Amino acid sequence: MRVVIAPDHFGGPLSSPVATAALAHGWTERGHEVVGVPMSDGGAGLVEAVHAARGGDLVALTLPGASGGADRPATVLHVPGRSGGTAYAEASVALDGVGTDADPLTLARGGSSAAAADLLVGALGTGARRVMLGVGAVAVHDGGAGFLSRLTDLVGESGGAATTEGAALGARLPALRRALAGTEIVVAAATDIPLLGLHGAGASLSERPGIDAADAQEIERDVAAFAADLEEAAARAADGTATPGRGGTGVGTDLLAGARAHSGHRHAERPAPARRATYSGAGGGLAFALALLGARVLAGSDVVATEVGLDDRITDADLVVTGTAVLDGDALHEGVPAAVGSRAMTHGLPVVAIAHEVHVNRRELARVGISAAYPVLDTPLSPTGGTEVDRTDALSALRARGDRVARSWGR
Repeated sequence: MRVVIAPDHFGGPLSSPVATAALAHGWTERGHEVVGVPMSDGGAGLVEAVHAARGGDLVALTLPGASGGADRPATVLHVPGRSGGTAYAEASVALDGVGTDADPLTLARGGSSAAAADLLVGALGTGARRVMLGVGAVAVHDGGAGFLSRLTDLVGESGGAATTEGAALGARLPALRRALAGTEIVVAAATDIPLLGLHGAGASLSERPGIDAADAQEIERDVAAFAADLEEAAARAADGTATPGRGGTGVGTDLLAGARAHSGHRHAERPAPARRATYSGAGGGLAFALALLGARVLAGSDVVATEVGLDDRITDADLVVTGTAVLDGDALHEGVPAAVGSRAMTHGLPVVAIAHEVHVNRRELARVGISAAYPVLDTPLSPTGGTEVDRTDALSALRARGDRVARSWGR
């Protein structure tokens, strides 16, 4: 049999490449042909997944720490190609709050997305004219304010006085778009949650430890005011009713040499999306800010599937195996299992899914093309066990489940 193994990460040390190898073990031992395709939903593991599929050069960066924390290492993947190739990076590395002493409430209320600007500029520094930025769950929730402010500083665009932060940054957006002319930015969003609203990213903050409904509502109000001012000022600036502040040129410094030759690029023409739009809440509103710069914001698992060539890999397969940490409604809506299952379904291929926890029934699985699902263990292990024994057990358990699937589904 020809078996394609295409899982997401399983949490903790079980990255998608590690999970792929563990699930492939039983098949290779039995002499089957295995094609490993590590996947990602656009959050953790994007760089690893694309690197496994396409190779390229891993470029080390140092990003400023969030909320006063220590500087953070980050890795950008540069895959050479036409027009400088593509650079891949993960915003969660910059904005996850690791390395700070701040609690979840402090990070959500006062944390900054500024380091994402350094990450974007670092990606552009590879010479790529196309950047794919994975945007998943992050600790900060500022609507992209820190990102836009820091990007303004890095580009060198100065601005005049404004009544609010949102209005000031909105007036500078045309100059930032001109600085990015000739660059395609794609956001691989791990969630389609909007920034605002009853079921938006702000409301969902109350699900985090130490953040209650009142805290979430207060943060939502602040971000909503910022986002409204930003969009309104951006619309006025695009119409030519806003002018650069005193001392500002309205042009700024190009992030790429020679970018002005492409000033007619579609990014400068794209209307600003609504702050309640699908995907705008990814990364605490970072996706919203990137969309205002002209980025295309897309479903992360589908984007990654395209980047790693999943469709071509499964064309001649007999079976596809996928997996994730938790197989629930969200995973079947926007996660890796949904992307893998829907693609396999077009080829009439059976799909088996494995997860630490399975919270869906067969009917729900069938809707996205998954034939069967199994837990790693009947009594699940925590994927983030704190000891080396725990981590070893998690890997061994995943390999054992993969072996059982190979025995049951192999022929």
